[in-house]
Amino acid sequence: MFNHLLHTETARLTCTFCHRHAEKYRSAGIPNIDVCRACHSTDAVSKRPQALRVVEYVKAGKEIPWQRMYELPEYVVFPHWVHVQSQVDCSACHGLTGAKERPIRMVDRNYMAFCIDCHEKRGAPIDCTTCHSS
Repeated sequence: MFNHLLHTETARLTCTFCHRHAEKYRSAGIPNIDVCRACHSTDAVSKRPQALRVVEYVKAGKEIPWQRMYELPEYVVFPHWVHVQSQVDCSACHGLTGAKERPIRMVDRNYMAFCIDCHEKRGAPIDCTTCHSS
């Protein structure tokens, strides 16, 4: 299980260090092995059992089988880059993920009211085509 707290508090990494597509694309992206390799290429920085498993993936050149936490229906468009440019903090949609050791779903985004409430508070558009593709 990925330890967000260790990476944000101890290593001082930001969300976009690992989720590198968030600033430019619709999807934030799931970290690939090259991102992990930046810090976990040797056992030296990886003393914990979970981190040692990451080193094994890095040494083998295998991708880590991450478990997806959030997935929106195909007809919903969520451009991460627009939200990053608008300075919407990741915690607005993902909760305080970086403040927890184990990643858990902290926000229920399965209903449209969550998004509309946020858009109304920020003066963002709320017409259907803002979030729904045809």
